[in-house]
Amino acid sequence: MRDVSALRTILRRIDRRGYKAYEELRGFFRLGDIILAIDHVQGDPYAPPSRVRVIVERSRLVFPP
Repeated sequence: MRDVSALRTILRRIDRRGYKAYEELRGFFRLGDIILAIDHVQGDPYAPPSRVRVIVERSRLVFPP
């Protein structure tokens, strides 16, 4: 699993490039207590949208009663 510095590096590298470059973002990134999961990256402007999840450990969640 990659970390936030890897995410920043990729984002800098692919900035202003075409849709295909963003495929490099697919995967999991640990961002402190959460995990950013990029499951699908939109391949072109007419393709299905990207799918992204934020995963948080249940023990870290606090919901009002």
